[in-house]
Amino acid sequence: MGAPPETAVLPDWGQGEQSKGTSNISPGYVAAAVVAATSLVAGLLTGMLLLFVAVDVAGIAAGIWWSSGAAARGLRSLGASPISEGGSPRLANVVGGLASDLGIEPPSLWTLDEPEPNAAVTGGSKPSLAVTAGLLAAYTRTELEAVVAHSLARIIRSSGSSIPPLGLADDVAAAAVTRYPPALASAVKKASPRGDGGGLRWFVPDGGPAPDVRAHEVLDL
Repeated sequence: MGAPPETAVLPDWGQGEQSKGTSNISPGYVAAAVVAATSLVAGLLTGMLLLFVAVDVAGIAAGIWWSSGAAARGLRSLGASPISEGGSPRLANVVGGLASDLGIEPPSLWTLDEPEPNAAVTGGSKPSLAVTAGLLAAYTRTELEAVVAHSLARIIRSSGSSIPPLGLADDVAAAAVTRYPPALASAVKKASPRGDGGGLRWFVPDGGPAPDVRAHEVLDL
């Protein structure tokens, strides 16, 4: 009988180890993959958070820009013009001094070319104070100080872009700042009432207390 045929020996490609339920992937490679995946997820979450924050900030900035622009549009619709630096020095001096005393930023200043004395304030990120040409021409310094103090009190009492309607609290605050109620009473009596609207609140509004009645209440402070 001849010799039995030789059995071919195949190279070992790891089949034997795999059949035993083991893997030829190193533990270090697995750990590195886990770390990379974790870093990727963390990066995606961080990016989404930053995106949400950016959108919120942009929305807030747009709201501030819109409220400020709305106030300016309301003033311009009445024919008001911004007072440039160096213009109306008496008004600028009074506003700057009282704003400093109250610890607030001075509002932007506007003027209305109208003969009837009155003044109005607006809210927003940058509040505004508008006075008529008639008020600047007819009011004494102490009366002007009373009007400005009253306007700043309403700005302080405002909520965001909304200036509250006229209240006795504003007259009380103005008198407390100037410490001279007669000037405030005189300023009220000399003003021509105007209707609130367009985000503006007038020093003497139409439909409010009669100027004579209001002046009498101021004198009792």
